[in-house]
Amino acid sequence: SRIKSSQDSFDQLICWLHQSYPNDVGVFCAYFLNLIELKPGEGIFLGPNEPHAYLQGDCMECMARSDNVVRAGLTPKFKDVETLVNMLTYRAEKPNILSGIPVPDHPLELLYCPPIQEFKIYKIEIVPETESYTLVTSSGPSIFVVLQGSGTIEAAGNIKQLNKGSIFFVCANVPLSVSSQGSLFIYRATTNI
Repeated sequence: SRIKSSQDSFDQLICWLHQSYPNDVGVFCAYFLNLIELKPGEGIFLGPNEPHAYLQGDCMECMARSDNVVRAGLTPKFKDVETLVNMLTYRAEKPNILSGIPVPDHPLELLYCPPIQEFKIYKIEIVPETESYTLVTSSGPSIFVVLQGSGTIEAAGNIKQLNKGSIFFVCANVPLSVSSQGSLFIYRATTNI
């Protein structure tokens, strides 16, 4: 058939989905969704009730408080197609690609600011031999995830060790400083108000 012999990347995607999820009608969702390939450091914002699927690669996902995740395909988990059909927005538009904006006076941080109040994301890349770097002080609580490296963080006189996989919570309006002997890569989610 044309799909199996085609070199078109979309056709290859359909074949890959079919191989990964045999007999799953969710394969056909690819024909109705935007195929977006994000480069490292890029992100997108999807509002409530917008269907999406992560196909491959690594990403940092931050969600507003929600009472549901509704699936319609491409998963072995429960599929609630009726609920999904009733809640979708049915808007046809491509999402804006977010590249992160530099933070004034904080050269090691990029800000990803979606059009909602629930959250914004800081990408923090501490370069090797940074003795001490002062992070932006947030007016809301923050959750940090360390993706790479090790170091320490100081908050209100308390020093904690940071390692790959560390996750921690910091209250609002707490000044923070980070130190690292090597590279340190952190994401921070906080309120967007």
